[in-house]
Amino acid sequence: MGDSSNSNLEYWVRLQDDEGYFDNHPIYHGAREFSLNDYGGDDAGQALAAFGALAPGKKVAVIGCGYGRETLQFAGEVAHVWGIDVSAKLLARTQSFLASRGIDNFSPVLASEYDERLPHDLDVVFSVVVMQHLTRDLVRDYFRTLRKHLVDGGVFVVQFLEELYDGVDQRDAELRVYEPSISWTLAQLAQLSIDTGLRFREVRTQMLGPRTLWHWVHFAKEAGSA
Repeated sequence: MGDSSNSNLEYWVRLQDDEGYFDNHPIYHGAREFSLNDYGGDDAGQALAAFGALAPGKKVAVIGCGYGRETLQFAGEVAHVWGIDVSAKLLARTQSFLASRGIDNFSPVLASEYDERLPHDLDVVFSVVVMQHLTRDLVRDYFRTLRKHLVDGGVFVVQFLEELYDGVDQRDAELRVYEPSISWTLAQLAQLSIDTGLRFREVRTQMLGPRTLWHWVHFAKEAGSA
């Protein structure tokens, strides 16, 4: 993992542990107050179901699991979920939140340890509202590394943001404590699949505003690939 990737992870630890990211962010309303309604419904479960990624035997890794709100939406429909995030303090709260709602098939995994701690028979890698906050190098690191943890035919179902402003598609995250917003074009997503050895199955796109696109990528690990 490169220096920029490590720095991006370190800054997110600071945002979560020192800056109270989830407790103070206007979308999340603080850990004690949030509900699924604060996030807008069953977006995670619907996205996974749309790509055929939900089934009782599935093993799922979630990049940037946060407080576990997305995990709560689909954990009851799969065998097990491993939630990756950068902060041990946050993951302890995630596990407590999910357990309080009857979810007992969740394992927290620190981002600094995910390659060592995840099993090598994952069926699905899922993420939403995370990739736009990571450097491009770190996104590639996650895709290359997690591909090795997928079974043949295993898939990525991951959301990316595209902003329709001149030059924004080349911008990367700055290495300072703030919340970046990184734009990915369809061409860049296609290149990501090539760079990480994954088969580009499809991208489904929604327009969230006059200058904002929401891309769901569906990449797969080819049978027999290393």
